[in-house]
This record gives sequence, structure tokens and C-alpha cells, in this order.
Amino acid sequence: MLSKIRLAFLLLLVISSITAYSQQPGAPWPKLRQNNLNTGVGVGGGSNGLQRWVFPAGQFNTLSPPVIAADGTIYLGAASNLLAIRQDGTLKWSFATGSQIYTAASIGADGTIFVGSDDFKLYAINPDGTKKWSYPTGNNVGTSPAFAADGTIYFGSSDDYLYALNPDGTLKWKFFALAYVDSSPAVDSDGTIYFGAGYGTFFAVNPDGTQKWAFDTGGISGIVSSPAIAPDGTIYFGSWDHNLYALNHNGTKKWVFPTNDLIWTAPAIAQDGTIYIGSDDKNFYAVNPDGSLKWKFTPGNKVESSAAIGSDGTIYFGSMDFNVYALKPDGTQLWSFKTGNFANFDPAIGADGTVFAASADYHLYALGIPSTTVPIASLTLSPSTVTGGNKTQATVTLTQPAPAGGDLVTLQSSSSSATVPASITIPQGSTTGQFDVSTTQVAAVSTATITATSGSSSQTATLTMNPPSLVSGLTVSPTSVIGGKSATGTVTLVAPAPASGAIVTLSSNSASAIVPQTVTVGAGNSTATFVVNTLGVGSTTTATLAAAINGSTKSANLTVQPPALASFYLDVTTVVGSASAGATVVLSGVAPAGGVVVKIGTSNSNAIVPAQVTVPEGAASVSFAIGTKVVAQTLSSTFIAILGPDSLSCKLTIQAPSLLGIGSAPDLVVGGSKTVVTGSVMLNGPAPTGGIVVTLTSANPALAKVPATVTVPAGSDTATFTITHKAVTTAQVVKLTAKAGIVTTLGNLSVVPFEVTGVTIDPATVTGGSPSAGSFDLNAIPSTSSGAIAVKLSSSATIVSVPATVSVAPGQQTGHFIITTKAVPASKTAAITAKLGSSSKQAGMTIQQAYLSSISVSPGSVKGVAATIVTGTVNLTGIAPTGGLKVSLASSNSAAAGGPVSVTVPAGKSNATFKVTHSKVLVQTSVTITGGLAGVNKTTTVTVTP
Repeated sequence: MLSKIRLAFLLLLVISSITAYSQQPGAPWPKLRQNNLNTGVGVGGGSNGLQRWVFPAGQFNTLSPPVIAADGTIYLGAASNLLAIRQDGTLKWSFATGSQIYTAASIGADGTIFVGSDDFKLYAINPDGTKKWSYPTGNNVGTSPAFAADGTIYFGSSDDYLYALNPDGTLKWKFFALAYVDSSPAVDSDGTIYFGAGYGTFFAVNPDGTQKWAFDTGGISGIVSSPAIAPDGTIYFGSWDHNLYALNHNGTKKWVFPTNDLIWTAPAIAQDGTIYIGSDDKNFYAVNPDGSLKWKFTPGNKVESSAAIGSDGTIYFGSMDFNVYALKPDGTQLWSFKTGNFANFDPAIGADGTVFAASADYHLYALGIPSTTVPIASLTLSPSTVTGGNKTQATVTLTQPAPAGGDLVTLQSSSSSATVPASITIPQGSTTGQFDVSTTQVAAVSTATITATSGSSSQTATLTMNPPSLVSGLTVSPTSVIGGKSATGTVTLVAPAPASGAIVTLSSNSASAIVPQTVTVGAGNSTATFVVNTLGVGSTTTATLAAAINGSTKSANLTVQPPALASFYLDVTTVVGSASAGATVVLSGVAPAGGVVVKIGTSNSNAIVPAQVTVPEGAASVSFAIGTKVVAQTLSSTFIAILGPDSLSCKLTIQAPSLLGIGSAPDLVVGGSKTVVTGSVMLNGPAPTGGIVVTLTSANPALAKVPATVTVPAGSDTATFTITHKAVTTAQVVKLTAKAGIVTTLGNLSVVPFEVTGVTIDPATVTGGSPSAGSFDLNAIPSTSSGAIAVKLSSSATIVSVPATVSVAPGQQTGHFIITTKAVPASKTAAITAKLGSSSKQAGMTIQQAYLSSISVSPGSVKGVAATIVTGTVNLTGIAPTGGLKVSLASSNSAAAGGPVSVTVPAGKSNATFKVTHSKVLVQTSVTITGGLAGVNKTTTVTVTP
């Protein structure tokens, strides 16, 4: 019977080619569902699922199912464009329509590509990508065209019509379908056109456009599934009412196969008559020709991709779990390929078996690389023994590297308790491949034979599956602990753990004993230990611990004891009265909820303690402060901590205060200066009532004098006093002594002499004969007792004079003086020195020669013939030195006005005059008189008039 069905199927394909349906001859997949019968069977097969190339169409946002021309060109709708893609995955050309393309193109006999668009048009496009013609409809064109033998093009539109166009693009007829037409038509060998429409009506239309018959599915659910026609004339289609329908050639119902959700996909019909269809119920179905279920395959999501069947019977389809699947005719998975998004577009099969699948990740994938097989050298399992329910890893090793395209290795298991994938592909150039063997739990030791096959070569490996581990005992050590301490639990198995280990579940019936959720017994071991942590308890508590695995359970008890006093100590054993000490109470374990109250007592009222302290919940200790009072003599206090019947004690010595030290501020002073030096004595604690008298002495009272005593007042630990000091000529250190009771302490005060710290001259540069001001600073301000401080002054040059001494009066820190200079013929320098004792400071100054500052004439205008005397004057910046200074003179027009060639400024003078002679002129003439001295020139003008 099966051979008869296959023969009928092949005859129908032959008849289809003889009747010359107007689709491109030789094209492996010229239209949606491959042929006019929409069977979805290709001429190629054997794809191994390896990616040959991927075409990124991401810039186009939406894709449609691909079709394949005779020359191997793939046509693909992408957004509003029809793309032509070469066999190597590169773009050949792109044709733009006016809106989105959601349906597959169809390729006519002459290579013309027909495609519908949401711009309401059907386009005819030449193989070179140029437009041939377009036909407008009243709404979106969402179906893939089919062809009649005479070249008529059939397609549906959402304007509720099925259209028949002539090859030149003119309307032949149109059929009103009552609702939108999104079902791509199929054309039978007698020319009948089959398609579904919205609201559940399926139509058969004659080649002249008249209705042959209509089938109502009985509801309003739409039919977008494209019909497929079997060799016996049966018509199959899916519906949104969840059903797969089989109709007789006359339009009567043959049978209905129910699924559990919408059917968007078109049926595919195998050579043996099996019908393949996917559903939104996340199942892919194989249905026998009598309407019974053959098998079903459940991917990870909805199936909205129609199947394509290879020439070898392999079924290819995509799922919204992102995968493209390849199934054997018996429903077992051959391979899967993961894309980046929903794989909900119908795949197409090339002549060489390559599967072309589009994905909602906006990529077109070419899957299938021709490969040759390599013999298998070995198959190993690691580990080869597992506990049922665990996995092991298998490794296939080839005798040589896998060829181009990789080596496809099929896999089998002899036991249902051990499952393997259908196949793996060892990549090109590699000699090994791995896969997981999953197992289920077994009641007794079981084995499974794993077989790997590459071509005619096979290798096997044996997997041993053990039953689950059982627990034989549970112990805890120690069996009794104080809350907060830990114990160690040990679980023992009946037999050593398997290679993957044995996970034992742990529990405790008391919140006071905490165990981990599980403990793992390592491979080959029979025991494992774990830590039992405990919490504080207020009374003795017994916790029952349990260990369980695979239905076996063992238990053990742990006693948790309340805490007792462990220790009571102070952070110091001696303090000076008024100081505090830190005390700590330590328990033998942690305190329970609410804490633990410990009573505190003292034997001496000079020690202040709280009546009780509380160790907080979860803590094992608490610290607190012990205060003390000021005492006049040293004494001792005993403290006691009480918890229930337990008590602990410790002692503290409270000392009377004693002298700690003597000091001064500052500890270095200029003797005899106004600086006040304050001395201080310090105790190690506050003075008691009546204070403490401290005796003071100075080793050199002539230089640094202190009072005989100073009293530290009650409640204070310091007292201050004034140290008077005298001027010294050399630095000295005076030792100070303080004594109170039997304690003596020493301190030092450094007394240094007055010194000059700096000299200032302002201005530091003057013209000879001009004065300047000088000043110097001392290192401190003299006091009245020290009197004025005399500082010696000197100059390094005879042209500069300073007073021999300058005194700084008490209360002042700076001395001022006048510097006198003499005229010089050239610039000179001098150093001014201020000296006091062994200290001295210097400042330098510059004495400049006098320069020509100006030249003038009076009067500035004169008649040339007049007897008026014109007098010129030259002025210097200072006085002329001994011998005077000669200023050169020159006239710009000596014929009109002139004078001597020079004039001398006498010593001690800053100017000189000269006579300007003048002569008759015919026109008013300005004459420039120039004076020069040491490179400095000055000018003036005299005007001579007629």
C-alpha cells in the first residue's frame, strides 16, 4: 500500500511538470511550499545543520520566507524590499516596494519574480531586479502567488478577493471570498484553485473564476493556512479553530484532526502520505492519511513555521524557541540549529540539500555543509559508572581530523534509562566530540550500551547505572555543648558514594541547633562530616538531628546547655582616683533570646558600679565601666559578678594623686624680653580636698625666678605660676624643680640673649648725595627691666654714613636710622651691618652717579635780530661729584641758534646755565638744542622768528 502511495505521489509530480505549470523549471524551491500542490517537498536533502553562511538583513527589520531560483539565487522579502541573494550569501540586488513584504515570492517560468506587498500591489520583477509591472488591489497582498498552466497568476488580498491576472499583468477575473484572503492558493492538476479565507470558509474555484464549492468549518475562525493537495486528491489545511482538515476532492469532509491551539502553518505531505503540521500548542504533528496521530514532537515553544521535506524524507521546520529542527521520518531529532529569535518562517531547500531559514533576528541562515565521514577510533565514558539520575560525558574520537563541514556522528542507547542526543557534529579539523548521557534512577544495577556511528563505522561503550545511596548512621560529637558552641556531625552511607557523590539532606527539630541543608559524601567515600552550629538557650534543650537520602533516614540527639560565668576581669588593675576602669563579664557560651542578666557588686564606696549588666542575645560577653572617686590615700576595692549559683571576683587599686611633672610655656625665652613665661605643675589625677602644695626651685634664680610654692586646687590636676627672667649675653639652660611629698620632677627653661634678626634699607638704591632709611629687628621686645638695647651700625663704604649705635627702647622691637651718601662719578655699592653681641645682619645698597634729567631754554621764542638773551639750563638727577660733570651741547641749526659745545655742572651743584646765541632768519625756524651726559640725552627747542 505504501509503495502505491509513493508511486501516485511521484506520478502527480511528473504530471505537474508535464502540464507545465508556469513556475520556473529547474528551480529547487520556486514558490512558497515548493510547488503548485503546496506539498512542501524539495528536490534536495541531507543537510547536516552546519551553518554555511548567514546573511544579515537587520537593517530591513522584517523578513519573509525565502524561495530559490534555478540559478541558485535566493529571493527574500525584507521590510519593503525584495532582496536577491547569491548562492554565496552576498546581496545581488534589492527592489523597493511601497510597504512591508510579509509573504514569499513566486518565480515564473521565464524567471519573473512575483511578490505581494502591504502597499496593496502585486509586483512582477525581472531577474535583473527591474520592475516589469504592478497590479493594484484594494488592500494588503499577503499571499504567495500560484500559477496555472497557461501562465495565469493566482493570489489573494485582504480586500476579500482572489485575483487571476494574465501574464502581462492585466486582470483576468477576481473572485469575492466574503473575507480577507491570507491563505496562499494551491492549484490542482485539473486547474482547480483551493484557498481559505477569513471567518472559516474554504473555497474551490474553477479556472474561469466561478465557485466550484465551498466548505464551512462551522465557526468564525480564520484560515491562513495554505492548503496542500495529496496524490489521491485529498486537500489538507489548518484553521484557527485548532483543527487540521482533510477534504475530499468534491469538498466533503474526510476527517478532522484536533490540536490544542491556533494553526498558522501549512500542511506538508511526505511521499508515504504522512501529513506534517505545527500548532501554537507547542507541538509538531505527524498525522497518518487516515487522520490518526503517527507521532508528535514537542519543541520549546509555538510552531508557526510550515515544514519543508527533503528528498531523503528529513523534515525541517522552525519554532518560536529560536531553533530550526531537522527530524527523521520517525519523529526523532536529527539536529537543531539555534538562531537569535523566533524561527517562525517557512524554510526552503536548495538543490544540494542546503536548508535556507529566516529568523525574526533578521538573518537568513544557509544550513548544510556537504561532508564525508571518518571512521571512529573510540567511544569513552567519563565516568563509566553513575548513580541513576545523574549524567556522564561521552567522548567520540575519530581516526583522523573531521573534513570540511565536519563529521556527523549519530548516537544510540540500548536502554531507556540512558538517553543520548540523536547526533553530534565533530567540527572541521577536530578529532573529538563530546555529548552528555542522561540517566534515570534505577532500582538495581543496570547497564546501557552507547553506540556512536560515523558512516559505516561504529564504536560502543558500556555505562553502569547504580541504584541510589542509603544512609546507615548519624552521630554527633560532642553530644552536649553550651549554646553558641559547635559540634561535628558524621553521616555514614551503607555503601561508598558514586562518582558524582551522594547528597544527603540534613535537618534539625530545634532552632537552637542549626545544620546545613545538605552534605555531600564524596565519590568512593562512605562518610562525610558537617558542622552543627548552636544558639544560646535559657535552659537545657535537646535537639534531634536527621540525615536522609533516597528514602532512608537516621537521627542523633545533641544537648544544648545554657551558659555559665566563665571569667570576670578588668582592663587595668590600678587607677588614680576619679579615673575609670573597664570591666568584662564572659559567659561560657552565647546568651539566648532576651540576654543574660549578671549582678555586679563592690566592697568600697569609692568605686562606682552598675547593679547589674546584661549580656545581649547571641553575645558571649559584655563590657562596662567602673567609676572611682578622688581619694587622699591609696585603697583597694573588690568587685563580684553573680549569675545564678556562680560568682566571680576581681580587684582594683585606687591611688591618691601624685606629682607628674613640671613644665613651662614657652620653654625657650629671650632673657629680659616682654615674653611672659608660665610654668605649670601636673598631677596624675585630681587633687583631693584641700589641694596639694608643690615646692618650686630654680637652679639660677638670677636668670629665671620661680615662686617658692604653688598649690594645685582640689578637683584640679594642674596649677600654674609665672617665671621671671633677665637678659643674658649667652644662651643658658635653667633647671626647674618641683616637689610634692616624696615625688620630685625636673624641667628646663632655655634663656637666650637678644639678637638682630634682620636689616632693611628703603630705598636700597639712591643717587649719590641723597639719603635713605634703614631699620633692624630684634628677636624679642625688650622689657622695662632690661632697658634699651643698643645695636652697633657700620658701613662698608666711606661714601655711605650711618650712626655708630642705635638703641631699641623697651616695648619696641625695631630700630630706625638715617643713611647719608655722597655724590659719586660712577655707581657704587655698600653693605650696612647691624651687630648685637655675637649676632649680626647685613643689607646692601647701591649709590648711583647723577644723570642728566632735563635741558631747557628761556625764553623759548626770540627774533633773530633782537638783542634778547636766551639762557639754557641743564639739570641733573643729583649733585655733581668733585670735579663737576661736563654736559655736551649740540644745535640742530647752529646758523639760526647755537651755543657752547658743553657746559660743566660744578661739584656739589645739580644744574648749570649757558648762553644761546641767535641770528637773523628769513622764515620762522625751530632749533633743537641737545644735551648729553654718560649716554643720556635730553632736548629742548628754541624758535627763531624773522
